[in-house]
Amino acid sequence: MTKNVLGDFYKFLLKPNDHQLQLKLKDKFRLILILMGFEILVTLVVILPLLYLIDFLSPLKQDRIDYSETFVYLLVLFVFVVPLIEEVIFRLFLSYRRVNLVISKESWTKLFPYLVYIPTLIFGFLHLGNFNNDNALFYILSPLVILSQLFGGLVISFIRVRLNFFYSTFYHFIWNFLFAIAVPFLLSVVLKPYTEQTSQYKIVIEELPFFVENEEQTFNIDSTQSRISSVQLRQYSVQHLLDSLYSKDKYFVDDVLINLDFKSTRGLKKEEFLEILKKEYKIR
Repeated sequence: MTKNVLGDFYKFLLKPNDHQLQLKLKDKFRLILILMGFEILVTLVVILPLLYLIDFLSPLKQDRIDYSETFVYLLVLFVFVVPLIEEVIFRLFLSYRRVNLVISKESWTKLFPYLVYIPTLIFGFLHLGNFNNDNALFYILSPLVILSQLFGGLVISFIRVRLNFFYSTFYHFIWNFLFAIAVPFLLSVVLKPYTEQTSQYKIVIEELPFFVENEEQTFNIDSTQSRISSVQLRQYSVQHLLDSLYSKDKYFVDDVLINLDFKSTRGLKKEEFLEILKKEYKIR
């Protein structure tokens, strides 16, 4: 079945059509699993290395973490509400039955590829709003920056057409759940806190998957004569720390929520502290 699904998807990419498959329930979920596995593979093998290269050529800048993004907030908004709205806007209409009173089947068949491609492009380019870059190279590379959204939009459009709106929306729910909640949570469990201790300092950084509203949020920095002797963060982001120490927008990082404990008996200059952070994070 995998070969048939991917072969059909390839033909759909070249020339979309609205042929709907009549499958048993288990085969519908098999189709979804095959496409999800394929999209994850493409993401790991093609998209992430490409984004790494783009980030090298033109560092990608994103807003720092919003502390309102608790587990419940992410679950409700990013897993359910946003995908549902996007599916209604960009893919609900991909059914001839909904428009057959105003357009002939022949015209619909001719228009259909554009009804897939154009909304997918709009869907992808809207995600450029996730970035704060405004240089020419970024806009030149922008189709590659949003390749994940473009490819994902085509996958979901394929599911919308071959199965129905329910399954495409379900796929979107699962995809967002994986990458907004499941992956960050699993990484926080698997990855051990970053720890380094020398004769001059000790630092411990623990990454957190979500902001916890009923837990303490702490931001303490002790410094004397421009030398940092201690830093204690609880539920603050790395970007927030950089903005506070070195002025806003001077440095950028792929932001992450952390607990951090740093102590130095003699104190370190800000530049020295920055070099310590660079051992764990890619700071531009």
